[in-house]
Amino acid sequence: TRGVFAGGSSTGESPTPPLSRSNVIDYVTLASEGNAADFGDLIDFQDMIHCGLSNSTRGIFAGGEAPSAPSGSNVIQYVTIAALGNAQDFGDLIRGAREGTGCASPTRGIIFGNGLGELQYITISTLGNAIDFGDQTFTNDLAASCSDSTRGMIGGGTSLITGGTINTIQYVTITTLGNAQDFGDLTHARSELSAVSN
Repeated sequence: TRGVFAGGSSTGESPTPPLSRSNVIDYVTLASEGNAADFGDLIDFQDMIHCGLSNSTRGIFAGGEAPSAPSGSNVIQYVTIAALGNAQDFGDLIRGAREGTGCASPTRGIIFGNGLGELQYITISTLGNAIDFGDQTFTNDLAASCSDSTRGMIGGGTSLITGGTINTIQYVTITTLGNAQDFGDLTHARSELSAVSN
């Protein structure tokens, strides 16, 4: 019923604008066109380039870049999508992550990308720290992910080994721990892209 947007950054209009971080959470009602309304606030400003995932109950915001952790925060926050309010602490990632991406089944959330090619997972209904899921076939960031209730996909991104943009699509079976496997290729190598699924 709702779409939720959290955090981010913006810049001013001067030639060298300062970076302005936001801890604002907004929401929209998917069935009704209109502007976003205030939902609440993130716990802190570890909110740039973090990953988001959700099931029908909870929205999760994991990692990101924080002033105290420029290489990646390990904080996981959550909101209850049906109830307006501030984010609350969920637990911690195994290691800090920035420029990662996430996807979810109704029960599990998968966090791709922390600069080491690791996959981490959480059980969305249960507060707690992330657990090791497996490894990606490529170590990359700035990729895009999506999922259905069975498979999680991650495509594209920038290789942290070569620095080049990649076209690889990887997948995991969300219910089964293990390494990502090759699914196929994008039509063109690209990074900083988005993905959606039905």
